[in-house]
Amino acid sequence: MGRSSTLLAHPNIAEIQQGLAESAPIALLAKEYGVSESALYRLRASRFGKAALKAADKKALQNAAEQIRVIDYIEASADSLRDADAVRRQGMATGNANLVLKASLVIERLTKLLALRLGVDGSNTSRMLADGDAVVTALAQVIRETPGVAADMIRNLNAAGQRDLADEFEDFATGLENINTKEITS
Repeated sequence: MGRSSTLLAHPNIAEIQQGLAESAPIALLAKEYGVSESALYRLRASRFGKAALKAADKKALQNAAEQIRVIDYIEASADSLRDADAVRRQGMATGNANLVLKASLVIERLTKLLALRLGVDGSNTSRMLADGDAVVTALAQVIRETPGVAADMIRNLNAAGQRDLADEFEDFATGLENINTKEITS
C-alpha cells in the first residue's frame, strides 16, 4: 500500500487541482505552491486525482457552454444594434426625423438591455449616442450651409487612415447633397 498523500491536506488543494485540470506545467505548480513535482504527478495519476480532474473537466465544459451562450447573445445584440444604426443613418440621410427618433429609441433600448445583462451601467452609452446624434445633426447643418466642408472632412479622414469612416461620411454627405438638390428644385 502506498503512502497517503500530504498534498491532499494542502491549504490550496483546490487551486492545485484546478491547475492540474487546466494542464498547467507541473514544475510551475510545484514552485508556486511549494510542493514536490513527484507529489503532483502522483496526485494526477491517483484515482482521487483523476476523479477531481474529471469533475474539473465537466465544470470547464459547463463554463464553456455558458460562454458560448453569452457570446451568441452579444453577437445577436451587436447585429441588432448595427441594423438599428443603419436605419438611423438612413433616416438622417433622407431627413426623416421620425425614422431617426424610432431607430435611436431602439438603439437606446438595446444598449440598456445589453448593459443590464452584462452588468454595465448603460447611461453613459445612451448619453454618448444622444451626443453623437447632436453632433451629426450639427455637422449636417454645417455641410448644408458651407459647400466644400464635406470634401475637406473626407480628405482629412482618409489622411488619418479612417477610410471606412471617410466612405460612410461620403455616403452621408452625398445623401445630404441630394436632399439639398431636391429642395432647391422644388
